[in-house]
Order: sequence, then C-alpha cells, then structure tokens
Amino acid sequence: MRTCAIKQSKGYIPAFHGKEVECVCEKHGVSRVMHLDGSTKPPECPVCMQEQEEKKKREKAEERRKKHLRKIGIRDKYFNESFITYKPQNEKAAQYLQDLLALAKNPRDIFVLMYGNSGTGKSHLASSAAILNNGIYTTWEFLDLRLRSTYNSYAAKKTEYQMMMYYCTIPFLVIDEIEKGKNEDAKMRCLSLICRERYERNRPLWLAGNCNYKWVKTVLDSSVIDRLKQKGKSFNFFWESYRPKLREAEAI
Repeated sequence: MRTCAIKQSKGYIPAFHGKEVECVCEKHGVSRVMHLDGSTKPPECPVCMQEQEEKKKREKAEERRKKHLRKIGIRDKYFNESFITYKPQNEKAAQYLQDLLALAKNPRDIFVLMYGNSGTGKSHLASSAAILNNGIYTTWEFLDLRLRSTYNSYAAKKTEYQMMMYYCTIPFLVIDEIEKGKNEDAKMRCLSLICRERYERNRPLWLAGNCNYKWVKTVLDSSVIDRLKQKGKSFNFFWESYRPKLREAEAI
C-alpha cells in the first residue's frame, strides 16, 4: 500500500473523535477521509484499500477453485487449461476439438474413447471435459490403487463394493492412461464392469490412453465393444507429439 501525504482540513466530527483530512495518493490522486485523533498511522487511500480487499477476495476464490479441482482429480498442470486453450496441431485435431467440446457440453449417456500417440492433447481434453461437467478425473493406476486399498479390512474406509459403486454411478467419469499398469486381467475385469454398469445406468464415461484400437479390444470384452459402437464415439490421435515443438520453442 502506498503511503499517502496528508493535509488537514478545518472539519471536525466529535462523534468520531477525528478530523476529515485530504489523502493524496500517488496512484489515485486526492480523496477526503476521516482520520482518528491520536492515530499514529497515516490515513489510507480508500481506493487502494478497496483494491486490496478485492485482491484478497480474488485470491481466496482462486484457492477455493484449485482446492475443488484437486478434489475432482485434476492435475495442477491443467488448472488453467480448457477446450479454449487447446491448440490443434492439424485439421483432424481441430475437428476433434469441436466434436469433443460438443460432447462435453451435452454428455448424455455416451462413451468417449480417445486413443493414439502420447503428447497429442488427450489428457488436456479429458481434464477439460471433467472440469466442464464437474466430474471426476482419474487415471487407471490411481483407480487401481484406490480399489486395492480396500483390501485392508482394518484400515480401509470403504469396501471394494462401495468403491466400485462410486465409479459406476457418479454423474461424469474420466479414466485416463488406461494403458498403464501391469495386471491386464484385473484391468479387463474392472474397466469392463465400469463400462457395462455406466451403460446400463446412463452415465457418460470418457476413456483415454496412449494405445491403439486393437489393444482396446483386448482389454474391453466384446459386450463392452458392442456398447461402445452403439453409444460411443472414438477418436484416434494418430499424429506426432507436440512436446518436442514446445522444447524447441523454449530453447529459442
């Protein structure tokens, strides 16, 4: 806060035991404020005080926003990202952006599958969809960890059944990095169950991973693939990663 120069006026208000003074602020100019008798602090510019208060409110609102994003699983990297900030690398990416934005705005009971190369923006778009719908974003490895944490009957806060019901019934769910992890059999059973249940309950589900469609068909059982074909949209991010371009730009 800037220190303001003071010029006392002749006004006097006994009820406040103070005087009306001129406050000269380098930023906002001259304003008249009340200054209490005996106060050792110089009077403060009311506009500066209002700006500080508004700044504190914005900071608190930003902290609440970040806290909420962490709660729904969004990684810090994507706190300030959205469909608007996604930069398509080619015409196909631009078309995908429009299609996925439309699906995120009106998710309905539909499956969305994004697969293809690493560094093509799948996590960016998946996170943006979760934020837009106030849904839950997770990766397969973290979902698997949460499920396995239920196996300890003494320390677990929820049973495996309760955890699975949570993922099967929440209004909007994104599971990213479905290709990660080692136990393919467990992954097949879990993802297939979540897909089937969300299909039956009319709950949208977005899946994303650095894989090809052939691999997806080995992980999801045939009944899920049939449901995906009926009520799903798949997007093949086949182009090269944008990350090397970012490194080149940073090096300039």
